[in-house]
Amino acid sequence: MRALRVILLTALVAGCHFDKLFNSSGGGAASRGGGGPPAATHLIFLTQPSDAAPGAPIAPPVRVAAEDDQDRVVTTFSGTISIAIGHNGSLLGNAQLSGTKDVAAVNGIATFTDLSIDQPGISDYTLVASSDPLVRTESAPFRVTGPDALPPLHPERAVRRRRYLLAVRLLRRDRGRRGSTHTRAE
Repeated sequence: MRALRVILLTALVAGCHFDKLFNSSGGGAASRGGGGPPAATHLIFLTQPSDAAPGAPIAPPVRVAAEDDQDRVVTTFSGTISIAIGHNGSLLGNAQLSGTKDVAAVNGIATFTDLSIDQPGISDYTLVASSDPLVRTESAPFRVTGPDALPPLHPERAVRRRRYLLAVRLLRRDRGRRGSTHTRAE
């Protein structure tokens, strides 16, 4: 009996976890359903989209990864990850995302190298990445602006901005019809 105690004590001191070997939920490979790799459960943006000009590629390229429950990239995941506009920040809400929108993951990561948005925004844009059955994810907000773009507005002020621009356009048109020959009454 003494020999068994010495062996068990030696094994314990050496760092062997006998409790996990004898416990049914011990965390070994057998308790995870075999020795297979962990399953991907959700997506995450590794490289968030950055500000860009209308029609210009978003740089650096957007990267999306498949992760497991412990927020580790699942390098065995090779499914297709799709990307789309989440919040459309354009004036009329009809901006288009161009580029390769469906990319096969390599080592659990999909890289979108040629994404661009065709219209400047009056508010921020977001992108949404999805791959069934994984939980989709939304990017951090980013802007699409250019030298001729309107400054970003809060979405509720977009209608007022549109009316103002229409009024300015009508005033310019009316001034052009009248010409520059105004007479003053003296």
